[in-house]
Amino acid sequence: MNQQQWQSHVRAYEKSSQSKRAYTRKHNLNYSQRLYWYRKLTEQTSVSDTPDFVSWISGPLWSQRET
Repeated sequence: MNQQQWQSHVRAYEKSSQSKRAYTRKHNLNYSQRLYWYRKLTEQTSVSDTPDFVSWISGPLWSQRET
């Protein structure tokens, strides 16, 4: 199976409500290969979608109670 076919499966899995194992069984895929391609393809897209900066909000993490 080529990368384009795996991309199609990754997109279909993400749209489905099935668990990884259930999707893999239903489509007769090798579970280890599916994990490999899922990680490879989602890391590629998440890296390119990551902004070059991170906004920082300063302030207390919890509200202080008056005693």
